[in-house]
Amino acid sequence: MCALNQRQRLLLFAAVIVCGLTACGERPQLTSAIKQSNELRIATYTHANSRDASAPGTAGFEFDLIHHYARWLGVTPRFYLAGSERELRQLVDSRKVHMAAALLRVDSRPNEISGYGPTYAVSRYIVVHHRGQPWPRTKKELIGWRGVTLGEKELPNVVRSGLPKAKGYEWYIDRSANIETLMQRVNQGAIDYAVLPSFEFEELWRKYPELREGLSLGSPRAIAWYNQEDGSRSLFESQLEFFNELRESGAAAKIRDRHFAHVADFDYVESRALLRHYRSRFPQYRTAFITSGTQTGLDWRLLAALSYQESHWRNNARSPTGVRGLMMLTERTAKQLKVDRLKPKESILGGARYLRAMKDRLPERIQDPDRTWLALAAYNIGMGHLEDARVLTDAAGGDPDSWLNVRQYLTKLGNRRIAAQTKFGPARGYQAVHFVARVREYYEVLKRLEDQRDAGTSLRQARSRIELVSPAL
Repeated sequence: MCALNQRQRLLLFAAVIVCGLTACGERPQLTSAIKQSNELRIATYTHANSRDASAPGTAGFEFDLIHHYARWLGVTPRFYLAGSERELRQLVDSRKVHMAAALLRVDSRPNEISGYGPTYAVSRYIVVHHRGQPWPRTKKELIGWRGVTLGEKELPNVVRSGLPKAKGYEWYIDRSANIETLMQRVNQGAIDYAVLPSFEFEELWRKYPELREGLSLGSPRAIAWYNQEDGSRSLFESQLEFFNELRESGAAAKIRDRHFAHVADFDYVESRALLRHYRSRFPQYRTAFITSGTQTGLDWRLLAALSYQESHWRNNARSPTGVRGLMMLTERTAKQLKVDRLKPKESILGGARYLRAMKDRLPERIQDPDRTWLALAAYNIGMGHLEDARVLTDAAGGDPDSWLNVRQYLTKLGNRRIAAQTKFGPARGYQAVHFVARVREYYEVLKRLEDQRDAGTSLRQARSRIELVSPAL
């Protein structure tokens, strides 16, 4: 499954925006009212690409976009959590919120009260099946398979049209299920396939590496925000200008990188291994990760991901270069941190302190998540080599505070001609880039697994009512 290429095809950030359509002159009425109140009210619901959290890198794709938009407007975002897409639209139509953002697919039903903003992505409906089954190349090959689809408004119609029961296709609608529930059932063999939205499937796929994406049904659908309307297309015009500036400034590329680029080389075998070790090795160390995270102010799941990359959670791990233990510390580093690297709790604490030190040594102006990714690179390659790459980035006109920019120049440290211009000389920068990508991937998987473990009744209760979600600003 080539996830990165799929995402590159899907994330067509405002590709159809025409510069001549951008807003000009005085801001429209509703946008002015929002600015005067200093509050942008947004309806959303919890799913893979639309959720909030305080740790770096955990806010969903939609939350990231909304925070950028609110900052661009100069207002504070306030989120309302709804239980369904219908509820989201009702909140906008009743003017309780200004807009809804939840990877909403554009339909043909805008009205004088509400309407869609500019397109910023494209999604598809896909047939998801288990890797152990033959890969259906045509729809005919699905005859005899048992399938399920979600009950959201247009999806059943897409399936009825693409897989008509009159021709022998067997499927039914489960209105009580969510995307992950259906993925679990396909993974367990309870059903043969599920028809799901591509964005959400690809975000959750890493938890279910046995699943694969098959055929597409229906046409690709534009994704946009759903706005209040006041007769002046106020929010549409401001969002059009915002997306243009986001693309031209390079911020759009950073958002894509933050949420999707790190999965480019994450493979099926590695994903299965992580899930297996999460069940067998990880439980005995969870408390130590939580404790070290609390003591250092770092997300303990990030520390666990770092440890998995270093040792696969094997306390007796060692490398030919002499690093050892869960966090693969050198003897010298362990002594400086005053820990015994062969004792699990101390090794984890030592690794956490070292990563904390890397973050603290970076210039204060660097914000998360870039600060975290740069610190991880320094953990792997050393702060000196990272600074060399930042200097090269700056000299080339790039942003030395952006991981997206700096990682390009880390790889150049392996070129002796280029490295000769640096203070600390040649280094295997490509390994640091790979290291950060892997830690980011493990981090995302662990967050999903831990969220599932801890969800309990709180998520179901939250979905049963409208609830204010504190912005992560």
